[in-house]
Amino acid sequence: MKNNNGKEVCGIYKIQNKHGDVYIGSSNKIYKRWSNHLAKLRAGSYTYPQFQNSWNEDNNNLTFEIIQVLASDTNNNILSMLEKWYIDYYNDVDCKNVINKQQDKTTRRNPSENTDNFKKAQTGERNGNAKYSRELIVSVKEKIRDGVKPIDISEETGISIHYIYSIKNGRKWSSVTIFSEDNGNAGA
Repeated sequence: MKNNNGKEVCGIYKIQNKHGDVYIGSSNKIYKRWSNHLAKLRAGSYTYPQFQNSWNEDNNNLTFEIIQVLASDTNNNILSMLEKWYIDYYNDVDCKNVINKQQDKTTRRNPSENTDNFKKAQTGERNGNAKYSRELIVSVKEKIRDGVKPIDISEETGISIHYIYSIKNGRKWSSVTIFSEDNGNAGA
């Protein structure tokens, strides 16, 4: 979910369902943030039931839109102020049902503080950009463990040879571990 240049976008975004409910957000990495939203929706654990219900009916019931692009080095306080402005705008002027729980925030958390939950939500299948299931990756890792050549794994699974090597070298799907045959089957 990156833009045409493959770069992240900083700014203000809107998520809207077919009933007119709106969520306004801001981020220095909008596409990564959207990926987090999608992971929670796919897991059935989204914060706002209006959106989870819309997603459960049909995932095309939600639209994601960037409403203002900002410089990548925009200060978090400016992002918060603009987010608040758009929340007020959609509440008062555009007469939308803004469902943000924290509509009056004036300061943002430091991105370096406690990002473990975000990282956990982006792991494996929970990543909104994940192409493969955990079961397929377990199978691939078992084949690698058993000495099957990456080219053969690629041909059998349809996964590119480069991606197989990334799995093998721990650059992709490092959250999935495989025990040796002596110690049992796949682990997490």
